[in-house]
Amino acid sequence: MGAVNVPRGGHGVSGDGWSVAARNMSVVVLLVDGLGHGEGAHEVTQTALNVFSLHPPTDLLDFVHRVHEAVGVTRGAVLGVCTIDAAEDRLTYAGVGNIAGRVLVGGASRSLLSREGTLGTEVPEPTVDVVRDDWAPGAILVLASDGLRSRWDPRAYTGLLEHHPSVVAATLYRDHGRAADDVAVLWVKDMRGLAG
Repeated sequence: MGAVNVPRGGHGVSGDGWSVAARNMSVVVLLVDGLGHGEGAHEVTQTALNVFSLHPPTDLLDFVHRVHEAVGVTRGAVLGVCTIDAAEDRLTYAGVGNIAGRVLVGGASRSLLSREGTLGTEVPEPTVDVVRDDWAPGAILVLASDGLRSRWDPRAYTGLLEHHPSVVAATLYRDHGRAADDVAVLWVKDMRGLAG
């Protein structure tokens, strides 16, 4: 896996954040975007990341509810959270707000859809859908905050997918990042059966 997280204007703290937890043949991935910029957005994101680090989710709906409760006294956040079960070749995703998710399996690229909403600021709590998708050796998950323009496609770059995930994330940031927003791009690749 690899990631890029750049604060608005390239300095200060970022209101975006990410975390990954691995256990046995599964990986749990989180990308959070605290509303706004600067210290306030950073604090919201850190609250969500703390919820994740204390109890990495096994139930995505419960996790989203716990984050909603934890950030309820803040300015709010959006997030995408995903479990990858390599033993079952299954990906499960839940998203609230404008987090972009994409799964690349073989030659196919599929978007992971998030529901509109903001955690912590809405009563009642935003509706969340749990999306399930196929996973396989060599599959790739990309999560990005709205600091990345929406028309990115990593397959448009010849040979890019063969590079380290950090290089891919940095390339997407370089070519599609918005200078007026925090940007986070997280790239996870299943290396089973692949060299390097």
